[in-house]
Amino acid sequence: MDEAEAQQNPRGAHEPRPGGVGDADRSRSAELLKARNAFEAETIAAALRGEGIEAMAVNTLAGTMLSYDIDMPRVIVPASQLEDARVALDRLQMEAGRIDWTQVEVGEAPALAPAPPTRWAWTIAFLLVPAGLLVLSLGTNRGDGMLQIIGGVVLFAAVVMCAAMMLTKDGGARSADADEPGRPPGRYK
Repeated sequence: MDEAEAQQNPRGAHEPRPGGVGDADRSRSAELLKARNAFEAETIAAALRGEGIEAMAVNTLAGTMLSYDIDMPRVIVPASQLEDARVALDRLQMEAGRIDWTQVEVGEAPALAPAPPTRWAWTIAFLLVPAGLLVLSLGTNRGDGMLQIIGGVVLFAAVVMCAAMMLTKDGGARSADADEPGRPPGRYK
């Protein structure tokens, strides 16, 4: 490579891109397969790289962002490794098909914390604020004392609800350690 080429391509045409097919091989790459989604393409490419094949998933971001309207995610390999990639992919698929998932110990399912029962209270409180402001401003504009009182009471109730929920230890939800004896943990009154 002469100096002019070295300045144009400081990495050199033979150096591979990080985690993928080299610049020179990219023009001579071959499509191994089209994947259903970006996760599948990246997983297959990683498995092939584990087998020593320079595989790269392409069009993964476009597919994710644009719902695959433009182009499906693909896995490409250097054209010189296409047959090796097909053999390796077949071998990986056979190995995956032989796994008896009923015999595999995958561990316990993580315990999911129940959603706090106060979500509805926060929603009501946040809806009461603009409603109270609206009624209060209508009463002020019309000079109607009754609307002003109603708007003020609604606004005050919303503020009290928000303050009460914020001052509780866990946002208004009872914690599992505060359960009464004999009640299953995570149940709320």
